[in-house]
Amino acid sequence: MTESKPLHLYEELLLLALHDEKGTLNGGYIEHALSGAVLAELLLEEQIIIDDQANGTIKLQMEKEPDDPLFRKAYRLINLWQKPKNLEALLSELANLSSLRYLATEQLCDRGIVDDVEETILYIFSRKVYPTLNPAPEQEIISRMRDGIFKENAQIEPRTCALISLAHHTDYITAAINFHERAKHKARIEAIAKGELAGSATQKAIAACQAAVAASLVMTTIMMTQFNN
Repeated sequence: MTESKPLHLYEELLLLALHDEKGTLNGGYIEHALSGAVLAELLLEEQIIIDDQANGTIKLQMEKEPDDPLFRKAYRLINLWQKPKNLEALLSELANLSSLRYLATEQLCDRGIVDDVEETILYIFSRKVYPTLNPAPEQEIISRMRDGIFKENAQIEPRTCALISLAHHTDYITAAINFHERAKHKARIEAIAKGELAGSATQKAIAACQAAVAASLVMTTIMMTQFNN
């Protein structure tokens, strides 16, 4: 187990997305949400940068492959490019990897935070579910998010700003606050989600990831609609 290591943004977001008892995902498009979280953290840590002088293309700043499996996927995708691409392209390629959610849940299993259970449906079909084993990490995440949202004068660290932003735009924020709280603190949440309460570098990273996630979701929805028709 590696629970003692700080959670990555994508792990925090995944905990919000997983139902504690059932171990199933609440909502859809988890791959896009996870990809947005991976890229937000890489931007915040300056492991990748957006080159505004080159039409917003991505530049890799990592000197070697990262140990984390999802960061490693992003690293390898960038290295495969024949020519530079932008953040939206990278997010789309990352979200299209079928192994993404399983790699992310395996990380939480290895940390001892969730269990890996094979569930049988109608005595025929089986699926993997990931019920909570240790609720403490998610409780800490929710507490940190609620403090940032409800305490008007509180300083919010960049990672928490990014998490609230991604959770807000993917609706996983409902794991931390209820509908009435969300409505009451709408202005505060939107200010955090836009990065207005963070530094310029954080604001840029949040805005870039929001735009990339939104564009990728639109393209996916269009493709699914065309396929179904």
